[in-house]
Amino acid sequence: KKCQLVLLSDNQAAKHEASLHAKSGPCTLVVDEHSVARHSATHAFDESQALGTLGELLTIANADAALLTGSGFGLAGASMGPILSGKAFKIENLMEGQSNPTNDMVGFCQQARLQSM
Repeated sequence: KKCQLVLLSDNQAAKHEASLHAKSGPCTLVVDEHSVARHSATHAFDESQALGTLGELLTIANADAALLTGSGFGLAGASMGPILSGKAFKIENLMEGQSNPTNDMVGFCQQARLQSM
């Protein structure tokens, strides 16, 4: 397979469902069901969990493209890479048939201002 999709989520049920269908698409799907993400941590966690969270943030930042929810975590990571290159999309907009990269985030973040400079 020529492409790779990496699912990063702090929703264990979503990761489990994705792993059930990992072999059914044209791309390799990478899902780490064993790691418990802390994107929405409400309490302190240890160093290994912090490093895992930082690693996931940098994975989003270095992605060729990003498919985002309303998560601040995803937005923070994508704002360091995919949003700047115009390759970030909100899943809600794609499901409604709107496929404008980054422009669908006007109001959600201020990246449109960067593109017009």
